[in-house]
Amino acid sequence: MSAVTASIGINSISSGVITKVTTSQKTEVKVLQDYAGAFSTASTFDPTGEFTVEGAGAYPSVTLGVGSSNLPSTITGGVIIIDSYSETEKSDDFQSYKWSGKWFPGAS
Repeated sequence: MSAVTASIGINSISSGVITKVTTSQKTEVKVLQDYAGAFSTASTFDPTGEFTVEGAGAYPSVTLGVGSSNLPSTITGGVIIIDSYSETEKSDDFQSYKWSGKWFPGAS
């Protein structure tokens, strides 16, 4: 029996105190059917992705628009747009922040 090794903690971004990183990817699918209605062929196109980063403590430098820093390491290439950024302050907790964006790996 082999040991299972899994990393614990956040490895995809290293900016401040990051508490959560979420990434997702999807693609469009076109399926063609033959004359009998059976699936004949399928193709994928227009892959996209989305990401959200949440953290606490001092606010990082994040700029809305085309992103080039403070991005998850799994999101590379193409065009990356940071489309939202928010900061939260509470009297009984650390300040927190959250930013999210979209990834278009086929764009230039």
